[in-house]
Amino acid sequence: MPAERRHLAVLLLAAPSTALAQEPLAAQELPDLDARIQALSEELDAARAELGATETDAPFDKVRQRRDSTLAPSTGLVDIAAEDLSLRIGGYVKMDGIHDFQRVGNASKFATATIPVPTEDQERTTFQARETRLNVDVRSGFKAEAVRFFVEGDFYGAGGAFNLRHAYGEYGGLLAGQTWTTFMDLSSRPVTLDFEGPDGALFLRQPMVRWTQAASDTTSWSLALEGASQGVGALGGVDPNLADAPLPDLTGNLRREVGSGHLQLSGVLRKLRYEGGAGEDAVIGWGLALSGKTPVGPRGRRLMAQLSVGEGTGEYNQALRDDGQSDAFLGADGRLEALGNHTATVGVENDWNADWSTTVAYSVATLDNVTGQAADVLHQTQSTSATLLWHPTRHFLAGVEYLYGTRENNDGQRGHANRVMFSFKFFL
Repeated sequence: MPAERRHLAVLLLAAPSTALAQEPLAAQELPDLDARIQALSEELDAARAELGATETDAPFDKVRQRRDSTLAPSTGLVDIAAEDLSLRIGGYVKMDGIHDFQRVGNASKFATATIPVPTEDQERTTFQARETRLNVDVRSGFKAEAVRFFVEGDFYGAGGAFNLRHAYGEYGGLLAGQTWTTFMDLSSRPVTLDFEGPDGALFLRQPMVRWTQAASDTTSWSLALEGASQGVGALGGVDPNLADAPLPDLTGNLRREVGSGHLQLSGVLRKLRYEGGAGEDAVIGWGLALSGKTPVGPRGRRLMAQLSVGEGTGEYNQALRDDGQSDAFLGADGRLEALGNHTATVGVENDWNADWSTTVAYSVATLDNVTGQAADVLHQTQSTSATLLWHPTRHFLAGVEYLYGTRENNDGQRGHANRVMFSFKFFL
């Protein structure tokens, strides 16, 4: 759309009564004006569709955007359009009040891997605003071939310092920078107030180079090389820091949209290596995941689920990664052994109306321990959450959440914890 016509359409739609009241119009001019307004309105609707505007979405389609800005990170209030530039500034302020009935090692997040074994009955209350988030989204032009860059951070750095979450650029199907791993499926992750969320799910941001290609109107695939990290445990005086990932991880997914739901198959292939005084060894890690979301029952209710299995890929799982020894075990003889893992997450979100919604979620993550590992290393975590949210406007959300989690060690001993939290979230 030509810039001058786009701007005129915006002015007419923003204040039509003022524009038409300034000067009387002859009757014969009215049909021409109606035709011009109709044409400009159609062009403006087309431009909005290309930009992903949501003004014409059904009310229930907006509910999830209110609750979780990570699903639409560019939805900010400052939108400055020039001839070939769109700048959006977004983010939110979030305040959490957290009360633990039993001790959890992480006061800010309900990280089940940090639950003490055995259970410690030690109450604690934490107030924080560390999840507060800022982002900038810049796009050149309104077409599919536009260049885009996106940067976002929060305050989960050491001591509340600003922490980089996303920093990437896109051109067509090419993405380069740091963002969600191609192995995970964010849109099948149930919404929670807790920053950790259902921590049995795949959840990781990494630097990468990724290509995404549409195969049809409903099917697409992605392939990426991602900067690798590893969690290796050891016994017998062997230094696990000498283990590394010598090559980038190869990740990919195949995704199909089905109505208002979707189904995604994802995979990862990687190499882990040890070179040290005890010898040399290398193993191949792999992982597969199936995830999706589908409407169930009344309108506004969604079922979402993730299943994954693999070896040497525990770092991609949030709960297993928190233990720091989730990928492989390094024996005293320098032998590197990949650890098997399998995880599951399921959740039901229900929008009761445009202002109220609930979420119930459960997740489990299990490591297949091997001979030689210590008795107190992680074997399994489980988490359950129930969330009530009130979102009367797209700029404000309040809610309360109950969380219960367990940690089981290699020797079978278990610990548990209960947490209640409330949150206030103010969106730009």
